[in-house]
Amino acid sequence: MSKIFFIDNDIYVTRLYERAFRLAEHEIEIMQDPVLALKRLEEMASPPDLIIMDVHMPNMSGGDLFARIHTYERTQNIPIMVMTNSIEKAEAQKFIELGATIALMKMDHDPIEIVKKAEEIINTKT
Repeated sequence: MSKIFFIDNDIYVTRLYERAFRLAEHEIEIMQDPVLALKRLEEMASPPDLIIMDVHMPNMSGGDLFARIHTYERTQNIPIMVMTNSIEKAEAQKFIELGATIALMKMDHDPIEIVKKAEEIINTKT
C-alpha cells in the first residue's frame, strides 16, 4: 500500500480523491492548508511515496509550496504531482522545469485516472 500526501484547499476535491485513493487501497493524508502541510511533512515518521498538490491555495503560492517541498532534504526526492483547474501550459512547464514529476489539469482527468497515474509514478520510483 502506497502512502499519498494530498494538498488542496477545496474540500470537495479532497473528499473525491480521498475516496478514489482509499478504494484503490492506498493510504492518503489530506491537508488543506499549505503551511500546515509543510509542518506535517516535517513531522511524519516516514515520508510519503508521492505528494499531490494544487497550485492555487490560500496562505502560500503553489510555486512557494513546491519550492519548499522540493528543497527540504527530507522531501526533495519524493515525486510531486502538480494539479490544478487553472493551470496554463506555460505554468505546467514551469513546474516540470522546477522538478515536478507531472503537471495536470484536474478537469481533464477523473479521479480514477489520477490514481492510475499516481500508481505509475510510484511504481517507476521503486
